[in-house]
Amino acid sequence: NLNPKLKILPSVGGWTWSNQFSNMAASASTRTNFINSTLALVRQYKLDGIDIDWEYPSEAGIPCTSGNTCQRSSDKKNFVLLAQALRSAFDAAGKADGKQYLITIAAGAGSNYVNDKSAGNSAWIKSLAASLDWINLMSYDFQGPWNSSNGHVAPLYADPANANSTNLNANTGVNLYLAAGVPANKLVLGMPFYGYGWKGCAAGADGTGQYQACQGSATGSSGATFDFKYLTSKGLLSKDANGKYTKGGQGYARYWNASSRVPYLYNASTKTFITYDDEASVHEKNLYIKTKGLRGAMFWELNADNNQLLNKVISLDLPH
Repeated sequence: NLNPKLKILPSVGGWTWSNQFSNMAASASTRTNFINSTLALVRQYKLDGIDIDWEYPSEAGIPCTSGNTCQRSSDKKNFVLLAQALRSAFDAAGKADGKQYLITIAAGAGSNYVNDKSAGNSAWIKSLAASLDWINLMSYDFQGPWNSSNGHVAPLYADPANANSTNLNANTGVNLYLAAGVPANKLVLGMPFYGYGWKGCAAGADGTGQYQACQGSATGSSGATFDFKYLTSKGLLSKDANGKYTKGGQGYARYWNASSRVPYLYNASTKTFITYDDEASVHEKNLYIKTKGLRGAMFWELNADNNQLLNKVISLDLPH
């Protein structure tokens, strides 16, 4: 009753729990079993729908154990069939229950996701979107400590100075979906409330440590992850005259990449480089959402910004 407009959707899958989607989606009977159990869950707890986080159809993020199958060339075609059957069931249930049940997915922001290799085109994603209320684009993790050279976790645009960013940026991802026929108002732009760090990064020609070969991951709030709350609470970022966290601390200098519209930190003495999103880059992405006519913003994840600094920027910038 505190917020009657709030919609709550449980999310199924994720990076570590997606390896049975391929088997479930492969036949009409298993799809029906999933749909029936989903609908029962939604009704039991008076939820508003379901979010499917399949990472990833035809390309399992975490491979199967030996001898098992968790990806098929037909996954994307089967995902469309699953979504169509789920939409039909949810619409019928919604009429009976007097409410609209939502279906959303989390999706990759690159060509590997949008294109269906088995079909040789991207037609599947338009068909899938027709059964969905919206698509949450995971437009982050474009670069991270799995790369030997550093880069940006979630550049908004490509940087001509970095070949790795040509296709790995939010704008390119959004345009892939639009070109495939997905309506702009079904696309939600994802933003990270965290960043990544590398150690042993040379200063480079400009002295900022950007786009340099490094010696592995730095240690942050959790492994190589640097939550925004960690950067602010540990003093790696400090407030400017306007109360925004645009100043480095603890030996770090804060820089701004004008091409990709994102900040970064570099400590020249420890040779540590950190990529992240802040109030300024989140604001840039909000403007992009409005200019492109996208549905809105999503983020991963709330606890990484428990002071509500980045969340507040989204709330103030976007209509709701």
